[in-house]
Amino acid sequence: MNYVTRVPEAGNYTFLSEFKCGIYNRCWKAINKVTNNIVIVRTIPKIDLVKHENKSKMANEITLLKNSCHPLISKFIELIDLPKEFHIIMTEPKGISLREYIDKNGILEEKLGQELVKKLFTIAQYLKSTLGLEYCAFSPDSIFVDEKGHLVNYFI
Repeated sequence: MNYVTRVPEAGNYTFLSEFKCGIYNRCWKAINKVTNNIVIVRTIPKIDLVKHENKSKMANEITLLKNSCHPLISKFIELIDLPKEFHIIMTEPKGISLREYIDKNGILEEKLGQELVKKLFTIAQYLKSTLGLEYCAFSPDSIFVDEKGHLVNYFI
């Protein structure tokens, strides 16, 4: 098997392939060696956290993920702390990314687009009012839809 990172495993997880997940480019699809569940792993090199500001951002993000309980947001599973990096383990988003959907099917019909935007505003409102998040980066790679284009998951 060809691994996509220099660390083919982290804890109980074996890395399988790169995973596009929005603005972050260090995400991987992995399998739990115990349960055989597929998960998404976001890798954060510790060298990127040299600045106190970056450490605070990561700590805030972990707290946000742990406290999130929204049916459309991917769930936090665990944090793995290795000597050179952190690995944030999350549930695998359902569906396909909005980017993949549009590449395959073309632009969304207006009514479907309106439904999607309404749900994204609901997620943004939840993140702000419940978790105190002031900024939410929606991208076609972090929004997941079913085969008909309906929003099924958002990957923070």
